[in-house]
Amino acid sequence: MKASVHLRRERRRTPEFAVSPTGTLNFGTVNVASFADRTFTVQNTSGGTVAGTASTSAPFSVVSGSPFSLVGAGTTQEVTVRFNPTVAATASANVNFTANGGSVSQGVTAPARSRWQY
Repeated sequence: MKASVHLRRERRRTPEFAVSPTGTLNFGTVNVASFADRTFTVQNTSGGTVAGTASTSAPFSVVSGSPFSLVGAGTTQEVTVRFNPTVAATASANVNFTANGGSVSQGVTAPARSRWQY
């Protein structure tokens, strides 16, 4: 009896969209119990429809623009991310954009200080 082995290759899908700005986005210093918003732009780079979501973890949150649906090459959608610190410390996270089987992660970082700290 012969045993056969079938190997299945998983190919990573190239995202059909781009996110800007690239690199880690710094929110600047934010006081505890305050917040700062920054905007990413998602762009359809393939044509057709690109539908997806953006997500992140506390103390960051996605406050608008997700889910998104981009119809046609070059179409864009702004996604707003908020930093809302509860303690005086530097926070870092990823904002994860997923659509049509592809994904892009963008770093975010921000130092927080108490309002009495200068």
